[in-house]
Amino acid sequence: MFSRKPKDKQDLSLSTHSERPPGMYEDASQRFSEIYGSSMVNGQRMFILAVIAMGLVVATVFAFFQSASDNVAQPWLVEVNPETGLVDRPVRITSVRPSDAVIKAELARWATKVFTIDKVLTPDYFRDAIVMSRGLAISQFSEFRVSQDIVARMVQDPTIQRTPTITSVDVSQSGVAFVFLTTREARANISGAETTRYRLTLKYEISPPKTEREILNNPLGLFVTSMNVSEEGAVR
Repeated sequence: MFSRKPKDKQDLSLSTHSERPPGMYEDASQRFSEIYGSSMVNGQRMFILAVIAMGLVVATVFAFFQSASDNVAQPWLVEVNPETGLVDRPVRITSVRPSDAVIKAELARWATKVFTIDKVLTPDYFRDAIVMSRGLAISQFSEFRVSQDIVARMVQDPTIQRTPTITSVDVSQSGVAFVFLTTREARANISGAETTRYRLTLKYEISPPKTEREILNNPLGLFVTSMNVSEEGAVR
């Protein structure tokens, strides 16, 4: 009448009671591994994905800047027959050195731009001359403009004009050139023109252009590295 329930049945009824605390009769370590272990695995996966994404971003940026930079120009020699077309296969030119005649002409043009005084032409001429200058020649060119007081003279008298005439260019010594020229300077308010002789000693080097921009600015790749101006007196 007052018999007690079997122990196993009593435990079963407690374990199936709907109001028991969750996990009281379950494997807590397994539940902990499932909850926190899965989050750690997901965190590691996200870290790996983030590292891969960063690598892709860096590679994309590098490729963008690489493609955005100037294209390297490679000269090729192609012999062409006007009747039959190509005569020989194109040959890549690894080193190009212009002839003495071309060097003379280019240095003569540079000297002309340096000595010209003209309200319209001088700004562009000076800019072109600076592009073809390197090293010591840049500061020497600046000192020459100051010593000649070119800018101030054009401001004071916009009608002033100095026209240079190249008489000879000597490039017999490699890397050194001697330019002989005369200048004729005239003003609107002064009758007659003043003629002066100059000797210009230049040191130069040839560096073939490697980019499209260099080809447009200085196709020959000739740079003046030093300049020394000597006035030989007025011509009477």
